[in-house]
Amino acid sequence: MKHRMRDVFAQKDLVLAAEKWNLVINAKNIYVRFIARDYAINVENGIILRADDGTEADYNEAMTLYDILSREPAPAFKKYVSIDSLSSLKSTFGRNNIFDSIKGTFDHQEPELARACEKLGGVPFGKSDVGYKLPVFQELSVILQFWSSDDEFEPELKLLCDQNIMSFMKYETMMFMLSHLINRLCEEM
Repeated sequence: MKHRMRDVFAQKDLVLAAEKWNLVINAKNIYVRFIARDYAINVENGIILRADDGTEADYNEAMTLYDILSREPAPAFKKYVSIDSLSSLKSTFGRNNIFDSIKGTFDHQEPELARACEKLGGVPFGKSDVGYKLPVFQELSVILQFWSSDDEFEPELKLLCDQNIMSFMKYETMMFMLSHLINRLCEEM
């Protein structure tokens, strides 16, 4: 699927896409920043490389960038809603969601998680054990709120996205983006 999306993306007018999103472009690449990492997108073949080490972007990175850059720019509303409120799809596993498995990794690791958020450009936000507003793409941010477990409560993770996020990407792409964000946090911890 990633390779198919890359091929479709490479057939688009990438100069126009770069202009619409105010991205730097030259004869070879479009340059974009996504979750505190710079990328170069080859304008001939659509391959996305991480600027820091030259490795090809993974599935979640590439699919998110292809989706965002294939759309018209949209304003971020800067009003945040729970990711659970953005879909009519309900989990077949009761209250669990796709990010429940990461709670154990973050549990009682507040200083490490806070440092990871700051390394990704996050700024403190809200009332929680760890709460940060994390830049994703241009004006688009995600809010992470985490509470560690105690004698009475399990760990709790809330991810809040801009109310207008569906103008930037599809719901499925939002999950790719959030998965990539969680992976980046784990890398930095």
